[in-house]
Amino acid sequence: AEPALPPSPYTYDFRTSAGNEYDLFFQPFGWPAGMINRKDYSVSGGHWKNLGTWGNITDILMAIAPDAYLTISNDYNSSTRVLNTSIRCEFLNPLNGTYKLIVLLTEDSIIKPQKFYNPPKDSLTYVHRHVLRDCLTAINFGDNLISGIIAAGDTAVKSYTYTLPADFNGLAPNENHCSVVAYIYDAATYEVIQAEEKK
Repeated sequence: AEPALPPSPYTYDFRTSAGNEYDLFFQPFGWPAGMINRKDYSVSGGHWKNLGTWGNITDILMAIAPDAYLTISNDYNSSTRVLNTSIRCEFLNPLNGTYKLIVLLTEDSIIKPQKFYNPPKDSLTYVHRHVLRDCLTAINFGDNLISGIIAAGDTAVKSYTYTLPADFNGLAPNENHCSVVAYIYDAATYEVIQAEEKK
């Protein structure tokens, strides 16, 4: 059984400047909802998908051969708390356009209270997964990775150095639960064409 709920247990703050900017730009209609690869974002409406439709859409997209492959190489020094990460992108198909890279830091297995509305209840031991902690690229909407006519086999590499802070909004991170998430997207349509994650 869970312990009794104390007064105002929801005092932690998971917000980030990157998350706030994405929320303002993409304007979700409510939660839980999500974009699947930001597919059809450039088409008016319809890019936000309800939770119940995620599986079907994902199955369809997973059957399509990818346009690029990402490899993440991480080197973290726990004494200095410095992370050096290198992201290599190999394009598998010919493309034409501008593609951007976003590199994020996430944290997993954060146990903090969570409120449920259907059915209504409060949980003090909810395990929060894949929590956005920070953005490692120069700006929240990413760095230019490659532009123009892209041939199959073309590669691009970006490297970043990041110091894990002592806390995020007062909550100390667990370095053993942190991951680097990288994804590339078409700058014209915002559609994500490949993503990767590595602890």
